[in-house]
Amino acid sequence: MYACADVSCANTTCTGGRKCTDTYQNVSCGGNTFTVAVGFCICPVGGCPDSGDPRTCFAAGTKVNMDGGDKKNIEDIKVGDKVVSQSETDVRSVSTVTKLDQPIREHMCRLGFTNGGTVKLTEEHPLMTHDGWKALDPNKTKDENPDLIVGKLEKGDVVVREDGVRAELQNISCWSEKVPAYNLILDGNARTYFADGFLAHNKGGCNWSQVNCPAGGTKNGKVVSVSCGSSYCPAPGTAQAVTGCCGDGNYDEDGWYCGNQQVTTYECCPAGTTPKETLVNGGTYTRDNGCSSSTTCNDGDDLYIGSWGSSTVCSRTCDYPDPETGSCRGQEKINTYGSITQCQERHIEYSCVPTCAAGVAPTLALPDEGGVFAGPSGAASINFDWNAVANWGTESASGSRTYTLCVGTNNTDPCSGGSTYTTSGVTPATAYTASVPFGTKYWGVKAANSCSYTSPLSAVRSVCVEGFNVANTDYVSNWSACDANHKHTRTCREDCGTDNCAVTPLEEDCLGAVRGTLFNASDYGSCPAFDPATGYLTGLPAGVGAASRNFGFAGTWPPLSTAVTDSSGNYSIQVYAPGSYNYDFSPLSDIYVTGGGPKLTCFSAVASVPSNPVNCQTQPCSLVNDMSFGFWKIYGGWWQAVGGSVHGDTGVRSEIPASLATEMSLILPDTTAGNRLGFLSYGTARADDMLGTNPEAKVSSELWEKESKYSGQIYDWSFYNSRFNLFTKTSWSDGESVVYDDQGKGYQIFQSDGSINSFDLSPTGTQKVIFHINGNVRVTGDIVVPDGAFLAVIAKGTITFDPSVSQADGWYVAESIAIPCLDVDSNGCDKTDSQFAGNGSFIAWNGFSLGRTRNLTNNVAPSEKFTYRQDLYRNAPAAMKVYTKLYKPFVP
Repeated sequence: MYACADVSCANTTCTGGRKCTDTYQNVSCGGNTFTVAVGFCICPVGGCPDSGDPRTCFAAGTKVNMDGGDKKNIEDIKVGDKVVSQSETDVRSVSTVTKLDQPIREHMCRLGFTNGGTVKLTEEHPLMTHDGWKALDPNKTKDENPDLIVGKLEKGDVVVREDGVRAELQNISCWSEKVPAYNLILDGNARTYFADGFLAHNKGGCNWSQVNCPAGGTKNGKVVSVSCGSSYCPAPGTAQAVTGCCGDGNYDEDGWYCGNQQVTTYECCPAGTTPKETLVNGGTYTRDNGCSSSTTCNDGDDLYIGSWGSSTVCSRTCDYPDPETGSCRGQEKINTYGSITQCQERHIEYSCVPTCAAGVAPTLALPDEGGVFAGPSGAASINFDWNAVANWGTESASGSRTYTLCVGTNNTDPCSGGSTYTTSGVTPATAYTASVPFGTKYWGVKAANSCSYTSPLSAVRSVCVEGFNVANTDYVSNWSACDANHKHTRTCREDCGTDNCAVTPLEEDCLGAVRGTLFNASDYGSCPAFDPATGYLTGLPAGVGAASRNFGFAGTWPPLSTAVTDSSGNYSIQVYAPGSYNYDFSPLSDIYVTGGGPKLTCFSAVASVPSNPVNCQTQPCSLVNDMSFGFWKIYGGWWQAVGGSVHGDTGVRSEIPASLATEMSLILPDTTAGNRLGFLSYGTARADDMLGTNPEAKVSSELWEKESKYSGQIYDWSFYNSRFNLFTKTSWSDGESVVYDDQGKGYQIFQSDGSINSFDLSPTGTQKVIFHINGNVRVTGDIVVPDGAFLAVIAKGTITFDPSVSQADGWYVAESIAIPCLDVDSNGCDKTDSQFAGNGSFIAWNGFSLGRTRNLTNNVAPSEKFTYRQDLYRNAPAAMKVYTKLYKPFVP
């Protein structure tokens, strides 16, 4: 408090190294700065002891010995409870709890003893040992209890127990953890209680005695008086029980500094009430002239304020200032300096109000009663919303409020056994999004004010999360076995009755699918792999599958889809299950050899479709895969040469089938005397499929082949036209009979100036005939040239062999040679051609057109077979031979 300047330290005695001050001074103690009035003792050099809040505490769950023999968790003890105390001389007594200390601590230690006992406390809390009070950190203990003699608690120390059993400290462990902690303040001179069976010191406080209010009362913030003098600290229960008292240089519970024997007297609020501060405006304003005089103006009066130091300077007065902070704890008048102002007063009034009490329950907003939410994954995210509480009840002036959302299965109290979610703050959020598992749940909200008093539960609403999932047997059962009518059934339930079962089939046909591939297996010795996801073969080259082809498929039940392949030869036929189904491949006989069955059967010749699995949810449920079949391809026409060489200036192609039983070569060796092996040459780069796709096909047994352009003499019609000028010729035309008369030369040349539309001459005996035709020639009948005879047909245009011609012997030279197929109805080849056997030599300077095809016979024999005849070469007349000279220089 403040005193006038004439107060001195003459009669003041200071102890503990402190000194009296004759002037107002700012003193720093415990991290705070406050003003010490004239005539008061101030701190010694080094400052005052720290007066921070006591921190010695136990963890929740610590058992405290109560009067009557019971034990109670320390966190459950209330003011007024009676506990067992014990003096340092082992005298037992009963003490009343006057206050609870519940700080949040950030460290905790665990002590373990040889008798198996344990206790959790903070490192500064003292325990009574056989050697006196000891703590893990005695320095921190002294900060709170300066007069308590405390030693360091170490392993091996023997502590005092309630039962007298020797308990030696065996192990110590400490850790950082933000947890609530607890301590007790007891009445009278009691300083001890039993915690988990060990004698512990209670919370520190004033050096002499604490402020005492009647049982159940609470010290009001209003100060009744502050006195300095020889007052003493009264004992509890005296007429001065409401007095707070501290020793010199300390602080009382409210942080008031205790000067020399200072005694601060407070009002007490009776049981059931609690102190409350109220800021009040209005009253009078006092103009103060130091200690000599003052002028008071009423609230709202105009008052001229003069310069500093004049008699009109107004300053603040305070009935009960806080010596430490200078703030006014009672009536306060506000400073005013400068010009005319209105007098105004502000002060704090103290009153006792009812103890903290709960407010009203929140009102629910959303979701509405019976709201339904989808949670197919097992839970739904639901936004719960409620209205802000208007009446929070009686609470402390500051602190956090909370809303607690409860969601559970209890329809009257979802908080019981349910999940809880909180929002907190001065104005906590009135919504929370929670993940709610499927099923019917109930929800409500409570509001807790800043005193942690919780309101009643709001009205309770229901919500339902529909977790329906057709694949979950909790909702839709497995199917029954398929019956004789290929049907099966199942049952269905829902969480919220949202008609999921109404759209879920409970009876259906048992379905299966037969899947596979039909393919050309001519070049395959075994079936390729198949894909279980599709049931089809994998890795087939383009064109190998039977594209877009129908086939026969029938069995126990009529198939439900068409038996037809796609563009890759794959098929999938839906059927009823169970059942057995057979195939009919005769519709493929135009492209495959189907007589005698497929070449390859990849899985089974018969499709046996099993009954549906009971846990299958997606039809078709019974899948039969890899029902794949490979066939010999019916090849198109192809040609083969025997005993002679072949040259194609613009390339060569003949598709040698894989179905051949004999040597699969383009050129076969001649088996007659002289044995020609044959050589293949081509004027352009060899194509990869020159001989088709048959991997066994080859040029010949000797593999003689070469890329080479022909660069020799062109022996065509024009060449022979010039050459035949040296020989006698017989004019001849189309339709005219051939009269052979070689006039002793051994051969005869027939020359025509136009095309021949029908030619079928076969020489006899030793006739040697040459036809030189300025046009096209159509061969309409078989031509046979016996050994010893000779025939040559040289045409300026094209030589065409009718489909009826099966044999043509001789030498044939033309711009082009054509061997077309039989086409009766102009819809393409009829595939009924006979083999064309060409025996001799065939030269087409602009290329061959070979078109015959023989249906299944293509798989075992060529449509055109050309055989070189050595006898024709030997019997060729002089007119067909070309003579050259070989020049060799002569060196004499």
